[in-house]
Amino acid sequence: MQHSRFNDVTKSPYLKKGLLAAALGATLLSGVDHASAYTLFDNGTDAFSVSGRVAYDYEWNSGGGSQDKFANAGTRVNVVYQHKFSNDWTVLGRWEEGVDPLFTTHKNDNHFNRYRYISATNPTYGTVSFGRQNSIVYDFADVYTDQPWDYTDYTSQAWMQGYGNGNSLNGQRADNTLKYAVNLGKWSLGAMYGTRVKSTPAGATYNGRTLDGNIKRKYMAQVGANYKLTDDLTLGAVYDHASLELPASADHKKLKTNNWEVAVNWTPGNWYLSSVAGKSRNLVDLSGDTYTNWDNYVSYTWPKLIAGAGDLQLEGEYSRYVNDSNRHSSLNRKILEAATIWLNNTLIVALDYMWMDDTHPVTHSDGSLGSQDLFHHNTAALFVRYNF
Repeated sequence: MQHSRFNDVTKSPYLKKGLLAAALGATLLSGVDHASAYTLFDNGTDAFSVSGRVAYDYEWNSGGGSQDKFANAGTRVNVVYQHKFSNDWTVLGRWEEGVDPLFTTHKNDNHFNRYRYISATNPTYGTVSFGRQNSIVYDFADVYTDQPWDYTDYTSQAWMQGYGNGNSLNGQRADNTLKYAVNLGKWSLGAMYGTRVKSTPAGATYNGRTLDGNIKRKYMAQVGANYKLTDDLTLGAVYDHASLELPASADHKKLKTNNWEVAVNWTPGNWYLSSVAGKSRNLVDLSGDTYTNWDNYVSYTWPKLIAGAGDLQLEGEYSRYVNDSNRHSSLNRKILEAATIWLNNTLIVALDYMWMDDTHPVTHSDGSLGSQDLFHHNTAALFVRYNF
């Protein structure tokens, strides 16, 4: 599993994660990691830039049986073109590919598309965009706890993004979507509508049957809002609804997915604290059961502590979801991380430790329902990332 997704807002211990930096796209590289982006062309009206990262980690005990591995941890290449009009409108096109240049996952570079969208932005009227882009659920809520440098795809906010392939259906990077976002002083509002897409999640099941074809999203809709109580305290709320159609192996059954979340983000001084909590149906699985999820994240940064040049950042996250009906299906993760940040957010070296204690329902011989350990082990990682 590629387990380093991170947020689209530039991660800096001082520039707190922007409320809608990814959604509003007000500057050339807004919503893009741009600590050291290469501007290939810029005449004041048109600009073209390339940025990205090379990120890998070495994990100890990654599979619970003393299984160690060296793995890609979110390497990607991002291309952005921008044109500024004289009437304060700006159009932007973005394309980003995930890639594994060292072939650690497969016997190839395992490239895949992360983002492809176009947008038009005005400081008064907001931003409208179309393509594969961050969802409203992510921009207005999940981004606040999607902050560890490594292991973010192991947390509940990642697993709640849409069963099988949230990137295509209605999760973090939703495809075939039209999005509108606007900043109205203390309020920021957003809405998204998605058209038909299909996805083939590996091992997806419905009523005990393995699905042998695509899950089709017929449509999806999301709304979200952020409210800044103070300069360093923000509240968020989102709602997501989608209509899915299962393949012939599930009699083309039609399902509805629903998800709501609330978020709080507080950034006093060098502290960063955030919580996200919510409920969903037909996102973790297709059972129709309701799941409750929550994520809590905290970090503190000591600027220029290391040799007068490198920042030291300590972070912790607690992440959990549980099936409300039987309580036997759950995810339980705790992450501790110590990171050093160098060269103006260009080089990051981190040590991570994660406790995993997940359960899965099992039917006993007497017909009673119980819990079975799905993951019950700890893992550690050394993570290195270079932004360009």
